[in-house]
Amino acid sequence: MHAKSGTVQGFSYTFKNGITWSPPPGTYPRFSEETLARFDDNYEIWFGADGTATPSRKTFLCEAKEGVTPITIWDYKEVGHNHEAINELKALFPENPFPNPKPTRLIRRVI
Repeated sequence: MHAKSGTVQGFSYTFKNGITWSPPPGTYPRFSEETLARFDDNYEIWFGADGTATPSRKTFLCEAKEGVTPITIWDYKEVGHNHEAINELKALFPENPFPNPKPTRLIRRVI
């Protein structure tokens, strides 16, 4: 939902469920307000299992680019997801010093 470069400052967007999102400090919105509204209308935003997590855009299989077909799939139920990783880090570091953390379950699986 956010990018490392851009020009829009002070951006925030309130979704239909009442959650207001702003890019983290030092980042910029990846999508315009109009695009976020379209995603929201089409239920293309995920707010976590409890509906209150940091929003992220859903990726659909029909949008995947052609290429190498994976022979192994690690389901998020087994290895976690980025929202889980963010919550794990927030429990340790309220300021969340890492921009793209990975869940500990995933790291264990990789190792």
